[in-house]
Amino acid sequence: MNAWLKFSRFLQSRLVYVLPLVMAGGLLFGSLVPAGFLKAWVMPLTFMLVFPMMVSFDLRQLVQPGSLKLQGAAQFLNFGFFPFVAFGLGKLVFPGDYAFQTGLLLSALLPTSGMTVTWTGLAKGPVPL
Repeated sequence: MNAWLKFSRFLQSRLVYVLPLVMAGGLLFGSLVPAGFLKAWVMPLTFMLVFPMMVSFDLRQLVQPGSLKLQGAAQFLNFGFFPFVAFGLGKLVFPGDYAFQTGLLLSALLPTSGMTVTWTGLAKGPVPL
């Protein structure tokens, strides 16, 4: 087994720990280094993350029994619950700072389906659901 595959399996088996560490590292990097040069990489890297998960997606799975209930729950959470949580959190954490409140609300309104699919696949979860 080559080194890259071993490293990939190592990360995959510890995603619960790796993800928060990488997110914290990204926040630290972004706060210390002017990261504007990375803007050009957002689209190609996002495509590289999402494309492998979506190539084998069978659209017939969307209408299978149980799928509608899951999709309804996801829509409710994405558009009916989390935006209100973000709005309240913005008012609580950023009182009077409308730019941060708006940014937090907008980030809660944009579903992260691409990353959800990607990380579900990496964690060997049920990608079609």
